[in-house]
Amino acid sequence: MSFKKIIWSNSKKKSENDTLYLSKNDINHLERIWSKYNITPESVDEVCINYLSDRHKLIRFIIKELDILLKVGGEFVINS
Repeated sequence: MSFKKIIWSNSKKKSENDTLYLSKNDINHLERIWSKYNITPESVDEVCINYLSDRHKLIRFIIKELDILLKVGGEFVINS
């Protein structure tokens, strides 16, 4: 499945056509996001973290997971 945008925030919304919404419940260092949702690494145009950077102790893991999915030249947005 291909997504143009992935948004990771505190609450999960229903995913739209080309946008995947992740919540804090998706944070699991034993399971990779790309494997769980069948996403090809380096295939997403934009990734976004909404208000988790100052509230979650595994923020480095979240950033690493999203960076794996982001295309070269893609946009990484952190809202804090």
